[in-house]
Amino acid sequence: MKKCVLLLIVLMLSIPVLGCDSKVEGKAEKLSIEEKLIGEWGNDDISFIFNEEIAMMVVDNFAIGDEDKGKVTWEIDSKNDPIHLDLIMTNYEENKETVWPMIIRFLTDDKMQMCSYREQLILFIEGSIEEIERPTDFIDDGDKILFVLDRK
Repeated sequence: MKKCVLLLIVLMLSIPVLGCDSKVEGKAEKLSIEEKLIGEWGNDDISFIFNEEIAMMVVDNFAIGDEDKGKVTWEIDSKNDPIHLDLIMTNYEENKETVWPMIIRFLTDDKMQMCSYREQLILFIEGSIEEIERPTDFIDDGDKILFVLDRK
């Protein structure tokens, strides 16, 4: 019995030495939602580029937010579930702001889903969105458009 207890003690003491690596040094830093969003995201149909202040959207080789006629900024409200993301297009010629409200969620660190109403994308490109509602869920009911985007 004493041999069993002694063997058990030796095994318990050797586990940290032999089988457990410390992960404290390699512990990943937790990024804020804003920091996670920064970068290039896209699929075969649409791409978004977010930096600290501005955004750019590319659809069918047409860039929105390239600052020739205006710029696109973004605001995020991560206190909501799902996360609220607004793309704000400022048209320099008409001195007008257009807001495209959407919701997002991160499926992984390198995959994100965006959702808005289908016609809002067209209206945003045309610069004619006024007081439109934000989706509340990611259910594709025919009125919404869902983008699954990969980090590029």
